Amino acid sequence: MRAIFARASEKQLRACALGYRARHLRATAQSVSSGECNLEAWSALSDAELGKHLCALPGVGAKIANCVMLFAYERLRAFPIDVWIERVLRKQYFQRRKKMTAQRLREFSETYFGEHGGYAQQYLFHHARLGGRGDRAIEVHPNRPASQVVSAHGLG
Repeated sequence: MRAIFARASEKQLRACALGYRARHLRATAQSVSSGECNLEAWSALSDAELGKHLCALPGVGAKIANCVMLFAYERLRAFPIDVWIERVLRKQYFQRRKKMTAQRLREFSETYFGEHGGYAQQYLFHHARLGGRGDRAIEVHPNRPASQVVSAHGLG
């Protein structure tokens, strides 16, 4: 499959409704196809090193790197933060703090959600997509580890 993307022109990829992403996908596919990037070997890297390698790929930022780490490399600590998740974090955990930077949200997420941050992120994302509606509201316990909160909800 990667060879197909590597051989495709940017115009052909744009025809697949990839838009500006076509250029980045093509460049990454060529890197992988040529052997310059060995995605399989990257599975042995630490989370920090894997994140750096992924962010070095064209068009990949922290959010996409964390998505790839979570879904492709099964790094369960990975916690992708997009607009949805940032809103949920601010609303559920930092309503009173106006000046909460994206970096602080990332640090909070890594510390608070820990080893299973990826699961927590998916739960928070689903909750946000439902518009905050659901069978159960999210209970916020800032002084309690997320694993205990998740267990209390019967999710762990």
